[in-house]
Amino acid sequence: MRGCTWGMAFSLLLWALIAVIVMGLCSVASVVAEDEAVGHARSALDYLDGHLPGGQRIPPAMMRDGPYILACENRELDPWAVSETGDIGVWQISAYWQRERLARMGLTVDDLYDPHLNTVIAIAIFEDRGWGAWSCKGALR
Repeated sequence: MRGCTWGMAFSLLLWALIAVIVMGLCSVASVVAEDEAVGHARSALDYLDGHLPGGQRIPPAMMRDGPYILACENRELDPWAVSETGDIGVWQISAYWQRERLARMGLTVDDLYDPHLNTVIAIAIFEDRGWGAWSCKGALR
């Protein structure tokens, strides 16, 4: 009977060790994927910063922290992305909450699908509220 108990204990310990190793590997893979998404977002911002309408530039704080927000909000940086809550484009801008801003800027909801204009709107939101308007503000490091 004791041999069976020790065997069962050993088996459980072995399975627990395997689970810890697998969870650790998944965690490492997740960090690598996250870092890759942040890197892609940083490259996208570098490009957009030199190509915004009217020569507008992305503020330094957005250049520094924006890749973490983008990697969380829209990992694929899909300009056609629409969230469950109706947030649109690269920066996941809420057409509902930003409708007055869009009107003041002479823009429409359709303009949110343009990564350049989506970024211009994101800059205006950021300058008013910082990262407070984005649900992924917790992704900042």
